[in-house]
Amino acid sequence: DIPKFYLVRKDKIWECPENGIIKPKAFKSISPEQYKSRVIQALKGTKPEYKIEVREEGEQLLMLSIKHQKKEAFLIGTAQLLCLKSSNDSNDSVLSNVVMPLIAEQAKKADQNLLENIELKAKVEDLEEMVSRAINNKKEHQQNLLQKFKEVLDEKKRELAFQHERAERAEARLAT
Repeated sequence: DIPKFYLVRKDKIWECPENGIIKPKAFKSISPEQYKSRVIQALKGTKPEYKIEVREEGEQLLMLSIKHQKKEAFLIGTAQLLCLKSSNDSNDSVLSNVVMPLIAEQAKKADQNLLENIELKAKVEDLEEMVSRAINNKKEHQQNLLQKFKEVLDEKKRELAFQHERAERAEARLAT
């Protein structure tokens, strides 16, 4: 299963053949190979009007923006995927030397953000558990207090019933 490049422009997504780069419609006057060579020239810095930059980062997913005058195309993929080249690509070193560090740096940031989010989630979960325990402890404490109160009440009721009974017997004795 060969990983694929994806090229995105506006709402259209194309799967690129053999890990190559296919051109967006904005570049319809040039062949996919010419487009690819222009992308590589942009990476080399020989065509300054072509600007390539990392536009977005997500969980392991990065987007490269390729600009030429008012036209813009995007490459979307994972950090590893964007660095894969077809074996007959003579510009391997350019792609790996120029793109790889850029993407690796962005991927590292994305990983760091992901790690921070995971840590934050863990902290939130810990906090939720603490709150839940406190609520349960409070409920338990209230239950215990209620139980004690019931016991005291029952004791008082028994005492009262006993006193009432004693009073009735005393009354009966007085009546006779």
